[in-house]
Amino acid sequence: MASNTEEPTLPVTPLTTFRLFPRLPLELRRCIWKFAAFEARLLELLPHADAFGRPYYLFTSSPTPVTLHVCRESRSEALAIFSKAFSIVCKFTETKQRYIWTNFSVDTIKIEQYYLRDVERGERASIRRLRVKADHPETFKDVCYPYDYEMNARA
Repeated sequence: MASNTEEPTLPVTPLTTFRLFPRLPLELRRCIWKFAAFEARLLELLPHADAFGRPYYLFTSSPTPVTLHVCRESRSEALAIFSKAFSIVCKFTETKQRYIWTNFSVDTIKIEQYYLRDVERGERASIRRLRVKADHPETFKDVCYPYDYEMNARA
């Protein structure tokens, strides 16, 4: 005769921590950190003006990538992927002020047409995904023409 009793089940609780991560092999942990660093972001570059209305530096409201803050191991992997980008040389001290951590291979850069000229040549050449906010599309060519040879789209 068959029994109608069910097997006891354990209560299922969501896993909120994974305490075994440090015990994973180093190579696997590095792969995980690298994978985490390739999350695509939209970086909207906004100007912060000085007292005279000139762009003093560019900033974004996007947070710094988490992999730069988790631990030394994740930071080490992230530093090989992210670049300090979009600094503007301070006119008063001749030093670079502020920067935005950028992974040019996956991040989309959104910027107003007039501030493209404030982005350094090497950084313009590194951008793979670009959104330009053109308030006056008819003047876009005039504003960006000197730089368009550096903005070659890449597959």
